[in-house]
This record gives sequence, C-alpha cells and structure tokens, in this order.
Amino acid sequence: MVSLPTESTFETYQGLEAFIAHEEELLRLASKRDELLVIGGNGDYFMESMGESYGAYEFTRRKKEIRVRYIGSKDQVAQLQKNEANRFLFEARVLPGVFTGLVNTNIWPGVVNLNMFGTPVTSFVLKSPDVATSYRSFFEALWSMAK
Repeated sequence: MVSLPTESTFETYQGLEAFIAHEEELLRLASKRDELLVIGGNGDYFMESMGESYGAYEFTRRKKEIRVRYIGSKDQVAQLQKNEANRFLFEARVLPGVFTGLVNTNIWPGVVNLNMFGTPVTSFVLKSPDVATSYRSFFEALWSMAK
C-alpha cells in the first residue's frame, strides 16, 4: 500500500523584496540550532540578493545558531573557503564539475526552496515535511560524495 505525503503547500515569491521577506521569515520561523542545507548553483547570489538585509540576516542566524551546510561546484572553491572562514557555522563541500544553473536548492526542516537568481529573483517554495525529509536524504547522499 502506498501512503500519500502529508499535506503540502506550494508558494511562489518573485522579486527582491518578496525574496528577502521570505528568507527573513524562514529564518524567523527556524528553531534554535536548526540546519539549512544548500545545493548551490553556478555561484552564490544569496548574499548579493539580500543586499543591505544580509547583515541582519546573519546576525539572527548566529543568534539562533543555525548551521549551514553548502554543496557547491569546483568553480566556487575560493568563495566557499572564504565563507567557511568568515561565516559562523558554515561548512562547505564541493562536487566535481561545474553546475550550470542559477538555481540553489535550500532545505529547511519542513520546507524546500528552489531559488532562481535571475531577473527577477524567484523562489518556488514547497512546504511539506515528507518532501523536505526526502530532499534532506538526497542532500546527505551528495554530501557523502562531495569533498
């Protein structure tokens, strides 16, 4: 017998203001010591997109002790090393090859974001504990292969 996933909702956020507000909301809703898992794209446009809000975002992340694990590609090595040195609770690994898209996959407990860093920035958000758990398992498989 196949069981259906728990109730899910799907939302779209388009434009910088909506993107920033949604990222801040996810962080506000996160519990202390939660973990954010990121499968990066071709470059990390998160900091650039957050703009002046980035400092406050990082302050809150630090205060809540939110750990970030980031899987990037070989063209991101220098930036990821810098992030590991300068960002609190930030750990990165690299998969071989170069990712060609501008899409990052962010996995929070119960939420999966597909962030497209184009014009305009667009986030597709799936709120589903079952889907988030599945994506978390996929992330862990990639993490074990990354270096």
